Amino acid sequence: MPSIVQELSGRRELGGLRTVVECPFKATVLREGLAQGSGTGATWLAFLCPVNTVDPDGWPSAADHPDTGTMPCGTVLDYRLPEERLQSHADL
Repeated sequence: MPSIVQELSGRRELGGLRTVVECPFKATVLREGLAQGSGTGATWLAFLCPVNTVDPDGWPSAADHPDTGTMPCGTVLDYRLPEERLQSHADL
């Protein structure tokens, strides 16, 4: 049976791993980034604790899913193509 991460990512190759929030807590929520351009599956998955689950500006998400502390809060798995990641940074 595939894990929630495998299901949400559409089994696409991981393009990047980063920490966007410095937080000592384990994640309780897995936030799914909107699928776009590069096929099915989430564009990114963010692991967040209750303190950091407030919607940050510019982080539109498709859904939130429960997590059992599989990753530290602030960890983001990025499944976008390199061009999409660069465009995202340029848009900022």
